[in-house]
Amino acid sequence: MVALTGTDVYRDLERDPSLLEALSGVSALITLQPRASRVLPESLRSRVHVIYQSLERPPIDEAPPTEAFEVCVLGHLRPVKDPFRCALAARLLPAESRIRVLQVGAALDDE
Repeated sequence: MVALTGTDVYRDLERDPSLLEALSGVSALITLQPRASRVLPESLRSRVHVIYQSLERPPIDEAPPTEAFEVCVLGHLRPVKDPFRCALAARLLPAESRIRVLQVGAALDDE
């Protein structure tokens, strides 16, 4: 069983055809959304199982903060994800903006 997500599907399979050959030996392919199977050859599509990323919203016992509007950027920082896009956009906000950005994820290289 192999999970294909993000750049595995939308970049790496196009760049390295030997990956498709390697996938021919697996019995199941996991994707996070149904459209991912479109990049796979017809011979592999019957092996695709979609697991939707989802989560039940936890109960909230308190009111949201009023001092800021919080935005969460979720993902490891790496070049393919344009890691500074949110930071660059935040610089364009006026000084009185109440938007606060929370980054959740690690920097995957020293740069």
